[in-house]
Amino acid sequence: MAEPAPLSGIEELRRAVKLFDKCNETWNRFYTTAQLLQLAAKHRESGTEIPPHRWTPRQCREALRGLVPKFDDAGNPIYSTPHEKFVPIAKK
Repeated sequence: MAEPAPLSGIEELRRAVKLFDKCNETWNRFYTTAQLLQLAAKHRESGTEIPPHRWTPRQCREALRGLVPKFDDAGNPIYSTPHEKFVPIAKK
């Protein structure tokens, strides 16, 4: 897929506002302004219609690390990093 053409600063802001107006407000408030702009940029790079608030928490973490979220034809996530292992808290 071809990389999208760069947007001007105001175009990027307008796109992000339009994107996140459709998201749950509680979800929006979980992230900082900088993180929302980064998620909007990764959404644009992904070329998907699936908005960030529909991504898994893991996909959001990967996007904030700079990875572009990917999906299969059915809309299921394809992760960019190896499975995150659960590490239980040691009991005292």
